[in-house]
Amino acid sequence: TSVNGGVLTVSGGGKLSAGSATTIGAGGALDLAGTTQTTGALTLAGGTLRNGTLTNGLSSSGGSIANLVAGVLTTTGGTTTLSNAGNDYTGATSVNGGTLTVSGAGKFSAGSATTIGAGGALDLGGTTQTITTVNLNGGAIQNGSLTAGLTSSGGTIAVKLTGGASLTTT
Repeated sequence: TSVNGGVLTVSGGGKLSAGSATTIGAGGALDLAGTTQTTGALTLAGGTLRNGTLTNGLSSSGGSIANLVAGVLTTTGGTTTLSNAGNDYTGATSVNGGTLTVSGAGKFSAGSATTIGAGGALDLGGTTQTITTVNLNGGAIQNGSLTAGLTSSGGTIAVKLTGGASLTTT
């Protein structure tokens, strides 16, 4: 399935095929309409994914994610903006390339483990986030305040560590 323009709205859980690849291109939007979906390879390539739960992974080379409850997010390039309404995103996050920008305070849940690899950047957008585990492996975390258990094997830390934050270097 390719969504390259307009909005594809899914009505009812399990409507997308677990065996089928889905790409959301620039100008396109996939609205999960509050449902839970399992897809094959799901790629965000400049479009928008919103309003639902994924039971599998999402690869992003840029675009916007709004009100996604779960899933595993891996960024590979470009700029991806996470703009959930609340701190309900519980999926694991890997920023392997490009920039993941957070729009608004508290967009990650405390249980959302995050890894930032070389070539990747997590931009907190001037906000405050609480994440239980952040692993910095050569990338950057910047522009905001963070309460987390932060482990770094290298990279750039340009955030204010707040609350019960801890920093371990390896």
